[in-house]
Parts: sequence; structure tokens; C-alpha cells
Amino acid sequence: MNTSQGRTLVPHTALVPGPDLNPWDTNLAVAEAQDLLRAHGFDIPVNGDFDWKTENAVKSYQRKYDLRVDGIVGMETWISLKRTVPPGVRALQVGRSGADVFELQGLLQIAGYRLKRDGVFGEETQRAVIAFQQQHRLQANGTVNPMTWALLGVRASLLKQS
Repeated sequence: MNTSQGRTLVPHTALVPGPDLNPWDTNLAVAEAQDLLRAHGFDIPVNGDFDWKTENAVKSYQRKYDLRVDGIVGMETWISLKRTVPPGVRALQVGRSGADVFELQGLLQIAGYRLKRDGVFGEETQRAVIAFQQQHRLQANGTVNPMTWALLGVRASLLKQS
């Protein structure tokens, strides 16, 4: 794991920005941005509607991270959201990317699964997640929920101690 001043360096592939999102947009990309904002502690619904609550959360996030405060989720805001998302907070599935996916892939590698660590949740990562879930008798749906995160963390901790 590469670090710089105590921070994990996430590969640029993990930081793929979504489309520009503006207030009153309604789509799946808005839901992903809302999911990332919730992972950062903003109490907003994840419903795909870029309403006034979402706009206020975006502006607050932009202020906190010294970004241009315009209420629009553009490239700079997308990359920042994905770079700073804490691991274990949001559910992960195919199509997601970010620092938390990069961390997930590292935990799967520690647990013995062979996969590329690029920060992008693709089919290879999904296969490893399903295998891990089956091995631990979890619902094997390929989505990383809090229980899967918890078991991965415990498993990595035990393997590091041995």
C-alpha cells in the first residue's frame, strides 16, 4: 500500500467521475452521489432526485473540502467524494469506484483472493466477494454490506496476527 503523509494513495482508476449533476436532475448518478454524501455524514435520502437537500449537502461538502462552492457535482467534486469516502460506510456493488473499493480489494487480497487492486468494483471483485460471502455463509449476492465489511475486517485482522 502506497502512502504519502499517512494517506493511502488511490489509483486514478478508482476516481472515475460521473456525469455533471445539477439541481433537479433525476437519475442513478444522482443516487450514487447521494450515497457518497451519506457516507460522508450528510443526512439526505438516496433517491436519485437532486433536490434542495442534496444541493445543500453538496455545497457543504464543497466548503469543507475547499472546492468551488456551486452546488454542482462536477469532475472535481466527484473525484473528491470518491477519494475521501471512508471504507465500510457505503454498500458496494458492481459499478462503484473509490477509495473504499480500493480498501475492499486489499482486504480480499489479505483474505487470499486473487484480484486486481484498482479501486473499481468490476466482475473480478464481485466474484471474490461472492466467494467470500459463500465461505462465511452470508447471503452471496456480491454486494458488500455492513456484515461483509465487518467479516472482512475481522478476517484481515486475524491473518495479520498469525
